[in-house]
Formats: sequence, structure tokens, C-alpha cells
Amino acid sequence: MHLSAREIAEGAGGDVVAGDPEARATSFGHDSRALAPGACFVALRGHRDGHDFAGEAFDAGCTVALVSRVPDGLQMAPGCALVSVADPLTALGRLAAHCRATALADVTVVGITGSTGKTSTKDLTAAAIGRFRSVHANPDSFNNEIGLPLTLLGAGPHTDVVIAEMGARFAGNIAELCAIARPEVGVVTNIGLAHAEHLGDRRSAGGEG
Repeated sequence: MHLSAREIAEGAGGDVVAGDPEARATSFGHDSRALAPGACFVALRGHRDGHDFAGEAFDAGCTVALVSRVPDGLQMAPGCALVSVADPLTALGRLAAHCRATALADVTVVGITGSTGKTSTKDLTAAAIGRFRSVHANPDSFNNEIGLPLTLLGAGPHTDVVIAEMGARFAGNIAELCAIARPEVGVVTNIGLAHAEHLGDRRSAGGEG
């Protein structure tokens, strides 16, 4: 998906605070080491703060960065931009939901979840549908609150079907991902005890007893 910094700001609920509002992003990512030229870098906070790597992202050729603060000493080339938001992770999901409702409104989304077998089922489904339709599926197992929005934002302009793997670690995760992707088709591979340390067992979930 190709979006200008201005469009990213509008969809993500932020503002262009530096650079060119018409700077265009042709892909999206959160790992400064794996960005393609022309990407939008999403500065996420985890065990490391993505803002510390914004400079490396621009050095690698990114054109837009989605940030919650302007990194100290950041240098951008002409034609690049910074989009400021309250929280980059929330903004990423918001932007993906916005694009799902607009640019991807006519695309069929297939959501695949289950305790095991999600990735292989996703790959097989994409291969089967891909014989007849233009398909975009999440790379590897991009199936969480980061990977799912990146999957939607990675769909090309001629995509007919998006195959979206969805994983859950905590109660409510699938509902949150569905609110972003709005799948018309749902596939559940199986229901087991994966992530039981967070989700509980079948009895606590109401499946037994």
C-alpha cells in the first residue's frame, strides 16, 4: 500500500511534525534492519525503543517514520517526514483499520486462527486461492497486534483476497484483531491448550463443567 505522510497521519490519528507531508511510503515495517527503501518505519517500544533506531531507518532509505517523540539529533533527507502520534502501536492498528475500511473495502479478508496449524493452513489457503485470485498473506507468522496491521498495509492495489493469520496470547486478542481486519471468512484450525498460562484451561473458559 502506498500512502503519503499526510494520509498516514490522517489514518493513524497523528500529525506531520517535520518534513514533507507528501513524502510517500511504499511499505511498512518496525525493524530498522529489514526495511525496504521507501518504507514507513514504525518506532515501537518493546525491550528496546524503536525511536533509538529512527536514524538507522532513514539511513536505510525509509521515507516516513511513525513516532511518539522526535529522536534527538535525527537527520532526515529531503522528501522524508515524521508523523507524530500518541502511541505508535495503537496508531499502527488504527491506520490498518482505516485502510481496511477505505482502500481495502472491496477486498475479501480470510481470518485464520487456532491453537496449532495456523501458519500451514494460511500458506495452503493462500496457495489454493492464489490459483484464481490475487492473494496477499502475512509473511511467516505475522499474526499479532503488530503483524496483522503490517499484513493489511502490505496488500497491493490489485489484491482480491487477504489471508490473515491471527494469534492469541490473552483473552480478547482475536476480537481486537478482528476489529482491525474485519474478516468475512473465519477459519478455526482447532481449539487446544496453547497459552494456557494466560488463557486458562477449558474449564475456566467455560468449555467443560
